[in-house]
Amino acid sequence: MEFERPILKGVNFRVEEGKNTVIIGASGVGKTVLLKTILGLIRQQQGRIFIQGKETTLFSRGDWTKARREIGMVFQGNALFDSISVWENVGFYLLEHSDLSQAEIRKEASRVLSLVGLKGVEDLKPDKLSGGMKKRVALARSLISSAQIILFDEPTAGLDPIAGESIENLILDLQKKLGTTTLVVTHDRNFTLRVANHIGLLSDGKVVGFAPVSEIKANKNSPVYNFFRPHETDFLGGPFEDVR
Repeated sequence: MEFERPILKGVNFRVEEGKNTVIIGASGVGKTVLLKTILGLIRQQQGRIFIQGKETTLFSRGDWTKARREIGMVFQGNALFDSISVWENVGFYLLEHSDLSQAEIRKEASRVLSLVGLKGVEDLKPDKLSGGMKKRVALARSLISSAQIILFDEPTAGLDPIAGESIENLILDLQKKLGTTTLVVTHDRNFTLRVANHIGLLSDGKVVGFAPVSEIKANKNSPVYNFFRPHETDFLGGPFEDVR
């Protein structure tokens, strides 16, 4: 994929294992491009990307197939197939890339659906689900291959506040239970306040001010701090206090 102008021009940050990293920024600054580039869906023209110590620019097609089994991706629009059932959506990777029987894959799909708080929906079609339930199905699909790294593109976009909060709680719960490493891109300040361990701001093609939450709170000159300035009370003494 080619763009008329450079989208990412100075991205440099490290995602810490077992933590929630959030890259926040306004709409249209390239957050989705960032995730797709990390996952190899868009090939960068310059720079180097490392996943678990391995440089992805050196990956063969087989290397990417293996890597994408270890990395889950929850797309903003969920990317569910409307024509097949929930369990088939969740088990799609295994249906295409494993020798397991359909019964075995359905059982595994039910297991990961229960991890995200969904039971008894296996035979429903996606159009019968609420927005929050669809997001959970997309997350279950990312977990079925035992992925320890999960990428989220605007996980609360289009959800009402209650559904959005349930997704926040789910991400925190999975981090505690499974030790997942999470990279989220979002414009949602409230989500970031509740979930993030590390934050960076994507602005003008660069990730700026990237740091642990504690360092950002202590530095009022940080561009990330300034991004949250309208929410300064929450930033200094609200939900951030509960985040590691």
